[in-house]
Amino acid sequence: MARRRWLWVGIAAVLTACSGPARAPGDRNTAIEGAWQSAGYGYVFDIARDGAGRTRLTSYDRTAASCLGGDSSTPVGRDGDATSFGEDGEAELVVRRQGGQLVVREPGSAGHIRMNRLEEPPGCPSAISRNAADRRLQTFDVFWQNITEHYPPYAHRKLDTTGRERDRAALAEHNTGRMLGKLLGDTVRELGDTHTGIEGEDLSLYGKRPGTRASDDMDTDACA
Repeated sequence: MARRRWLWVGIAAVLTACSGPARAPGDRNTAIEGAWQSAGYGYVFDIARDGAGRTRLTSYDRTAASCLGGDSSTPVGRDGDATSFGEDGEAELVVRRQGGQLVVREPGSAGHIRMNRLEEPPGCPSAISRNAADRRLQTFDVFWQNITEHYPPYAHRKLDTTGRERDRAALAEHNTGRMLGKLLGDTVRELGDTHTGIEGEDLSLYGKRPGTRASDDMDTDACA
């Protein structure tokens, strides 16, 4: 499983929530079980036992208009009160309880994210249309909702949000994967931020600082 990219606006795949049997007394994972939401960024973690009694962390990307599933991982190691989650023995997230909060970081990173407990997991996943044209409009809306809610208001990176309605109208008129990729790609380029990007089955594009030489790493013709 590819390593999770944090502080990143992207497109996620739908994943269902999981619930598990009763907690085992004395298990160190009991302290971190439950639903948690980050202070910013729109991340939600559901840490619970699966049908086999194993602890599993399921992540979600949440906005006011959507809740989409992301990665699912299991414990791969412990260090004191910290539990590492990942896959195939490789740690991708380190999680520990600190008072009433969950503190999450990537291995080797000095930064961390704090999460507050939710009374219950959010209603995920959001309904996804079976119609391809409608799904492209949904993807466009979720992308912009993420930016509106979670992208920091940097003074030197101002995005013209009036372009949202203009671009949506353009997509509604020419509703193709190629057009969706172009519109989202143009928005990412406008931000000029290497921490932003979009990914799809046939599309991968990351922001670049202004003045960086353009490359041919984006193939919008391949989008269906």
